[in-house]
Amino acid sequence: MPCKRVRFSESISAATEPPSAAAPRALGPSGRLASPPLAEATPPPRSCALSAAGKALRCDGLAELLMHRSLNVRGEMMRIDLRAEQAETLLRGLLKSLYGLAFGWVVAKINTAMRRDGGGAAYVGGEGDVYVDALDIFGFENFGVNSFEQLCINFANEKLHQLFLYAMFKAEHEVIALEKVSLPPVDYADNERCLQMLERAPSGVFHLLDTCCRVNSSPSNFCLQVHAEHAACEFLVLGINGCNEDRAFTVRHFAGDVEYAVDDFLKKNAETMEVMTRQLLATPALAFLQATYDDAEETRAEREAAGGLRRSSSMGGGSSGALLRSGSAPGGLGPGSPRRSSVGRVASTTGRRFLADMGLLMTQLSSTTAHFVHCVKPNGMEQPELLSYEMVAEQLTSLGTLEAVQLMGLGYPVRIKYDDLRRRYLARLGGITGITLLSPKLFVEMMLEVCEVPLCDFKLGVSRLFLKHRAAQQLDELQGFEGS
Repeated sequence: MPCKRVRFSESISAATEPPSAAAPRALGPSGRLASPPLAEATPPPRSCALSAAGKALRCDGLAELLMHRSLNVRGEMMRIDLRAEQAETLLRGLLKSLYGLAFGWVVAKINTAMRRDGGGAAYVGGEGDVYVDALDIFGFENFGVNSFEQLCINFANEKLHQLFLYAMFKAEHEVIALEKVSLPPVDYADNERCLQMLERAPSGVFHLLDTCCRVNSSPSNFCLQVHAEHAACEFLVLGINGCNEDRAFTVRHFAGDVEYAVDDFLKKNAETMEVMTRQLLATPALAFLQATYDDAEETRAEREAAGGLRRSSSMGGGSSGALLRSGSAPGGLGPGSPRRSSVGRVASTTGRRFLADMGLLMTQLSSTTAHFVHCVKPNGMEQPELLSYEMVAEQLTSLGTLEAVQLMGLGYPVRIKYDDLRRRYLARLGGITGITLLSPKLFVEMMLEVCEVPLCDFKLGVSRLFLKHRAAQQLDELQGFEGS
């Protein structure tokens, strides 16, 4: 019996520990400098924690990296002391960058270990190969104050919700049109226009943000541009008399309206941590992540250069942080692979990188058979045995679950080609005079009449039969039946 392999894949939101325990524990999971465990209850001063982290990373210049910044001004290097909140933001960014690289490294090692041949070549899925990719995603976020991070997270949810809509509704409508059958229409809330507003070049929100970063504009100017470009879009919620249009914008997401405060948008979008991450990876304790970082950067740069960000929100499109199927880092390039020059490359931004990641993820998901698990939060107080009917109903509506159930009830979920039905049942009905002379479609019509299947339980398409479940059970009684 052939062995079927189950492989692990990277997801947008990972839930695993990094491979090198020393460095993350020294830096701390919360984004604050933490000290190694001591017997005393009182934590040591921050200088001791910083020293411990530098020792764990074998990085003598960690304090300089986290507390100061060097700028080249007209050929002269200037050293700038960072404020406490700036250093804190920098630390969080570096931790996120290291965590993502460590997780990608772990996934690549697992895929290499589980490769069929055990050799050094990167895995490429071939005909007959069976694999399972698990994608865990961020939940939809709507806080008192929502910033750039929430926009990225909610955009990812919009993209994955579009995949669900395509699998459940759009693809269904395409099949119905192709087979020329009539079914009762099921209305659903399409989020295509919302995604176009966010990602389509050149006026999508992410592209406007990149433009403002490039010309060193202000957050208020960016916000005013968003309102000016998308005032006619039903997914941008306008305030009364233009109130607050220079400080925030509100997007009508499938899960609800979210107001985004733009104060830190430009700063967060421009800071990608590339230079500082490279400096940190030069330390001996983190050198093992260097190849993963280089490959991820090259894959992302190639995608951007190929125009991957100019697409609208079509089903192609996602994430070097997504489904790694090779034993090497993203892109299938090993440490010894040749590097392309980065000369002339457009400076990357967080938003640009995120769009490229989502585009790759959606391309990979669209090439597979997707199954969806929708989790419903029972109450907003996080209490056991408490069900908020209003909250649950709101989630079922926004997720499209009610429409999906309606589609299954009104539709004909079992579809079988006429040729397959004729091949399965011809021997069973061979005693009927002249049946072998019938075309596959006429054969199926006669078979339905013999089995007394009600007219309301099936539809005849151009090339296949559409059945309700109870009709499929009737045929199942005639002979072992497997619908597709």
